Amino acid sequence: MKTKLLSLFVAIIASSLVLTAQTTVFSESFETDGEVSRYNSNRGGACNDFFDRVSSTPSCFAGSITGVDGTWYFAGEDVDDGTNGGGPGSVTFVSHSISGLSNLQLSFKFGTPRDGYEIDDVILVQYSIDGGSFTNAIVLQGNPINGTNSGPLKVDTDRNPTAAPPTGTDVPSSGVMNLYSYSIPGTGSNIVVKVIVDVDGGTEEIAFDLVKLEGTLAVN
Repeated sequence: MKTKLLSLFVAIIASSLVLTAQTTVFSESFETDGEVSRYNSNRGGACNDFFDRVSSTPSCFAGSITGVDGTWYFAGEDVDDGTNGGGPGSVTFVSHSISGLSNLQLSFKFGTPRDGYEIDDVILVQYSIDGGSFTNAIVLQGNPINGTNSGPLKVDTDRNPTAAPPTGTDVPSSGVMNLYSYSIPGTGSNIVVKVIVDVDGGTEEIAFDLVKLEGTLAVN
């Protein structure tokens, strides 16, 4: 009898346990050309006015870009004058399913070899769930210092580049790509992620790579 009760107790406990598994929804490091099939962009132009996928530090950059995931990545300078059609650069990834996932984590790697950015220079990583409006997840914004009109990029902790100047940590101007991430609240069925680069100066040089979305999947 005790054995039967113990077996029943173990079965009840086992049926109530929920295991979780970390899942990569998508990970894009641009090692192959994914235009149309994995993302859509308005890349175009050439040094010193461009926005494009590259495999080495552009010759017009002030310093080397390092910390790349693999070989290829997106880079740009005076992007607003270099894109196909003009205006900010954008890379919009195809829709991905997030059904059954929680604890969504969005990240990307970013680097710049310069620090002369104005307050209207902004790099955004955004997301849209189930066709809703795009929400800022990661915001890097120019931060004028010492009475000048330019300075380093900073992490904008309130993710609102139209508000006060950014108050987060400085983005290094060493050319080394660093990882930036954001925990997305809530979930849904499908998600679209977009990177926007709005820099319009001839010495404003940016690079990004390894755009990744991860989540937790419940497994009974």
